[in-house]
Amino acid sequence: MFLDFIPFKEKNIIIAPNSDSPRKMLNPIGWHILVEKLTSDGCFVMQVGKQEDLFIKGSYSLLGATSPVQLINLLKKADVLVTTDNFVMHAAHLAQIRTVAVWGPTSHEVYGRSEERRVGKECRS
Repeated sequence: MFLDFIPFKEKNIIIAPNSDSPRKMLNPIGWHILVEKLTSDGCFVMQVGKQEDLFIKGSYSLLGATSPVQLINLLKKADVLVTTDNFVMHAAHLAQIRTVAVWGPTSHEVYGRSEERRVGKECRS
């Protein structure tokens, strides 16, 4: 029933930019630019996380609105998740959806999934 109230579109993207560790977070301006670009391309962008998390302007806020089970069901309806290294990234693995994870100080080799394609050193100049 929860999902019936969300105005899904043809392309649905979930963002989860926040983390309990500030070191894992990116500048909110970068997230705002990403959301602006995605919405201008006609995507529906939803933000998930804790109620007290920083809201990213332009996204549809579901902050504090989902239980872990609801989050997994929501993820199953999305086309892709863009996130930092956090709980939502791991929940996406359970939901088996495509994920773009931005890694901070933690190692994707230790905490990531074995089937992931990684972009890293080869992109640095």
